[in-house]
Amino acid sequence: MLHEGHENTKQKSSEIEDLETNNIISPTIQASVVEFNPVSLEFTSVQIPDLFKALGPLPAFSASNCWTEPRIVNMKRRSDGYGFTVQGSKPVKVLNLVADSPAQDSGLLEGDWILTVNGVSVRYKSHSHVVKLVKDSEDELSLRVTTPKSESSD
Repeated sequence: MLHEGHENTKQKSSEIEDLETNNIISPTIQASVVEFNPVSLEFTSVQIPDLFKALGPLPAFSASNCWTEPRIVNMKRRSDGYGFTVQGSKPVKVLNLVADSPAQDSGLLEGDWILTVNGVSVRYKSHSHVVKLVKDSEDELSLRVTTPKSESSD
């Protein structure tokens, strides 16, 4: 089979040479000059997004830590507020829950780490920024949170 293929290729090559010899096919090759002007590239001005930044601060959201699946908790403000306090910064953690509060009723847990407030990522935000976002929410609050496995009941 390989021998047949080789013979067919030789025959086709011979046919092409005959056509070129009889001027039936004359290859047209035009000389050209290409100027090459090297360009020095400046990589310091190129902004490359950090693909891992979305995960959060490395000490908190590193692969060595275990977390529950992030979940959304929704609550409605009462006259006395939502009923939770926070501590820390980048990320902010839930410190205390008031008994029978909207926060407790929503499933928020002490020790939860707040990832978003009303859809706004707060993983890299300061304590005061997160508190302002919570206070600025009208009558309803939506938090995306995760619980460190060591603090969850799993």
